[in-house]
Amino acid sequence: MNVIGQIAIDSLVSRNEEDLLAVFVNNECRGVQALQYISAYDNYQAFLSIYSDTSVGDTLDFRIWSSQTGEIHPVVVHNLPTNTFVTNAFYGTGSSPEMFYANNFLYGNI
Repeated sequence: MNVIGQIAIDSLVSRNEEDLLAVFVNNECRGVQALQYISAYDNYQAFLSIYSDTSVGDTLDFRIWSSQTGEIHPVVVHNLPTNTFVTNAFYGTGSSPEMFYANNFLYGNI
């Protein structure tokens, strides 16, 4: 499964090549990608490949890491048509990337 997307943290679309979009299944990382500058669209996009041992059905848990603050945003809202893994699926394009929105809910160590 592949996704082309942009990330937004607190409603601001990221323009930082060090920010990361990651996806997990049962807390196991199944893909992670830093943003890349796309000059044709003057924006930053993640080209995320998602891996699975099953052909369909794994529930995907997206997370965003902000390089500016060093914080992980575990609650990510997206506009994908499904929240489950689909073999050979491809979502988003360079001209119309999927959006991944992080809020202020953060992971932290106590």
